[in-house]
Amino acid sequence: MRKPFPFGKIQVHLLNIIGSEDYPAVQRQAKELESLLDDMPPGSAQIRIEGASHYFDHQNKELVKAVIDGLETI
Repeated sequence: MRKPFPFGKIQVHLLNIIGSEDYPAVQRQAKELESLLDDMPPGSAQIRIEGASHYFDHQNKELVKAVIDGLETI
């Protein structure tokens, strides 16, 4: 990532879905975001899909379930 993402400016529910085998930069950013979730709008969450790469190859069902579960928390 060239510069830090401005997570503090997000004013809506955030659902961040990452794979456990995602790119290193995405993994680092996910750690940063994890500590900020409590200060974000209610229902904001981070979901990690074990074994998934950045493109969620072969984890389509898990990805769809994560999106549905995330939307149900709003």
